[in-house]
Amino acid sequence: MGKYTGIETANAVLSRVYPNPFNEVIHVYLSEKAGFGLYSIDGKKVAEGTLVAGDNSILTTDIAKGSYLLKIGNRSVLLVK
Repeated sequence: MGKYTGIETANAVLSRVYPNPFNEVIHVYLSEKAGFGLYSIDGKKVAEGTLVAGDNSILTTDIAKGSYLLKIGNRSVLLVK
């Protein structure tokens, strides 16, 4: 790893997020274990937790329709419900 290890690690962790738009579940594939936060577009945290390496599912049935940011490490993905 180079001198920007934190950035390289965060970029390597997040491999796939789908579907977008989502309904009841967000699927996330990671190359290693990482924490996540799901934020409404106005910055309120609506979900958080830890994801394992491999396939993960984030249940979103209690989340209202709208735009959200999924943050894993220093990466963010804009998602729509």
